[in-house]
Order: sequence, then structure tokens, then C-alpha cells
Amino acid sequence: MVIGTHCLLYPLNLMRILWLNSEEVRTQKFRDRYGNMLLEVHTLRNSAAKYYHPMSLIRRILYVLIPTFFYKYQFL
Repeated sequence: MVIGTHCLLYPLNLMRILWLNSEEVRTQKFRDRYGNMLLEVHTLRNSAAKYYHPMSLIRRILYVLIPTFFYKYQFL
């Protein structure tokens, strides 16, 4: 239960950090602190590109959770 809660709250917390610090995303200080989250993401092209990492985590979690919860319902 704790692991599942952490898996859901982690990407949401990353999105909150990016939303609250939207002006500082392009600074070197922010990239030094949260560098892995923005690795190879071009924030200059699109302002929503900074959310790529958290959204991909949510997509992967849903990819695992949907078959896990609906394994009895084969029509889904």
C-alpha cells in the first residue's frame, strides 16, 4: 500500500515542483538541483515540455495498474 501511494504521489510532486518553479526551470541553478528530471528535455521549444518526465511516469504507472486491476474482466 505504501509503495503504491508513493508511486502515485511521486510524479504529482514532480509536477508541483515544476509548476511552482516555472520561471526558474531554465536557470543553471535549477538544472543542477533537478538535472535528471530535465535531462534531454528542450524547455525552450515548448513551455509544456518540462512536464515530459512526470507525465511519462504517470503513463507507465497506468500501463501497469489497468491490467492489474481489471485482469478478471477480459472484455476490457
